[in-house]
Amino acid sequence: MKTNLNIAIFTLLSFTFLMGCSAGRHASAQQPYNNDGYYSPPSDDYRNNQYDQNQYDNDSYNSSPNVDINVFVNELSPYGRWINTPSYGRVWICNERDFTPYYSGGHWVYSAYGWTWASDYRWGWAPFHYGRWAFDDFNGWMWVPGYEWGPAWVGWRTGGDYYGWAPLAPGIHIGIGFGFGNYMPADRWCFVPRRNITSPYLRNYRVSRDRNITIINHTTIINNTNVYNNNRYIAGPDRREAERATGRRINEVRITNDTKPGNYKMVNNNTIKIYRPEAKKDDDDRSTQVNNQRDRQAIDERNKQINDQREKQMNDERQKQINDQRNKQINDQRERQMNDERQKQINDQRNKQINDQREKQMNDERQKQINDERNKQMNDQRERQMNDERQKQINDQRNKQMNDQRERQMNDERQKQINDQRNRNQQPVINQPANRQSQNVQQQPLQRTLPQVNTQPQTRQSVKKKGPNN
Repeated sequence: MKTNLNIAIFTLLSFTFLMGCSAGRHASAQQPYNNDGYYSPPSDDYRNNQYDQNQYDNDSYNSSPNVDINVFVNELSPYGRWINTPSYGRVWICNERDFTPYYSGGHWVYSAYGWTWASDYRWGWAPFHYGRWAFDDFNGWMWVPGYEWGPAWVGWRTGGDYYGWAPLAPGIHIGIGFGFGNYMPADRWCFVPRRNITSPYLRNYRVSRDRNITIINHTTIINNTNVYNNNRYIAGPDRREAERATGRRINEVRITNDTKPGNYKMVNNNTIKIYRPEAKKDDDDRSTQVNNQRDRQAIDERNKQINDQREKQMNDERQKQINDQRNKQINDQRERQMNDERQKQINDQRNKQINDQREKQMNDERQKQINDERNKQMNDQRERQMNDERQKQINDQRNKQMNDQRERQMNDERQKQINDQRNRNQQPVINQPANRQSQNVQQQPLQRTLPQVNTQPQTRQSVKKKGPNN
């Protein structure tokens, strides 16, 4: 919606410009037009930081020489080449390699017109203060001649502690009030830290072009303009803001006219000289028509480039959105797959741990059962052994008791037999001589002993009969 509105406004303003071009190049006090056909809005509608022109009476062009295409051709030919292009007609290309307008060979000073480019080149009075700069991939930077003088034909940006500027392309002028710096490609911009805006060595502080897109996204267009002698000029950053950024006072220099071409000349701390020829006022109608036609072609070409670029940007943005969405879907799907895979691994690991734990528990249980069974068997066996041992001891003790009892019985039986035999042998013998009794006494032990050995079969039989009773 906003893009379509910008296109409509730009088309309307371009149509207004074309209608104004048909009135010729001569400006009136109420509706001023610049010398190259670009419309400059009335000063009472766009007053911003206007300075009192009576303070700079010496800055008028009354004593300045006239300038036309021949002056540009003669003065710039030693330093570059002129070619014809389908889009812009006759253009000039600098011979210096890696040349960048408003960056190579110069620095910024502040004047009543605003920020002014002070060029170190002898030819810098023309391409940096008249006309516009165009760029293509084949020729690089090309200067398209114009006849309105300005302090510098650039667009400005600020933000993120940076100041940036870029050359205005043909067809872009300060009469476009909706941000005349919006349509410069990102790589055309030059950014430096704010504190270095007044440095004569900008090359040492320029930020790499690789960061331009990032910086542009954090900066805004500066639309400040100054009105001087009924002409409106691009002023650039506010001087007070720049003084705060640099930490020092920025003197406003006075610009005076030089009488011959060359680089700027510093007269003193407050005055510089710049060669500023004035456009001829006696151009014929045919020249005016040619210039107007060239301007219309330039505007048409610029509109076509802007539309093509906008269309390309929209297509790129759509394609980027599609690619981003596709990449997001792919990444989401990959993320889901990875999450699923991780969850599966976690679940597998958890299940493995659970199974291992269960298997361990079962093994422990089986081992416990085995150990319990073994211990039970061992205890039973030990118990049997102990019982057997006790039984054996009991049996041995019982046998011992029986043997002891049998032995006592046998001894008692033997003792009884002996006593019985003794008693029989001790019966008295009548009328025997004494010597005979003594012999019997001496023989008695022999007689008592012999039956105990084997001479008494009756005694053995009696023992055998009594043994089972024991």
